Amino acid sequence: MNIKKDEIKTFIYEGNDKMIDFNVKKTPKCPKEFKAQLRLINGKIVDAPPNWRQKIWEWWFWARRNEIEYNLIMNLVK
Repeated sequence: MNIKKDEIKTFIYEGNDKMIDFNVKKTPKCPKEFKAQLRLINGKIVDAPPNWRQKIWEWWFWARRNEIEYNLIMNLVK
């Protein structure tokens, strides 16, 4: 399935903190347990094809990792 960026309204993802590795400098391979879907402009929800799944994984991995690190630092400062 070839989905273009202008066909996507938003994306849906499901991951957990056990997927985060703090000992890497590059994005690790997307785990099979990570779920990613696309909500299309026409209202249809589809499982994200591999290229979109990888993009969503990379975004989520770094955003969640940064959030966890920030929260840890803020708790140490209190």
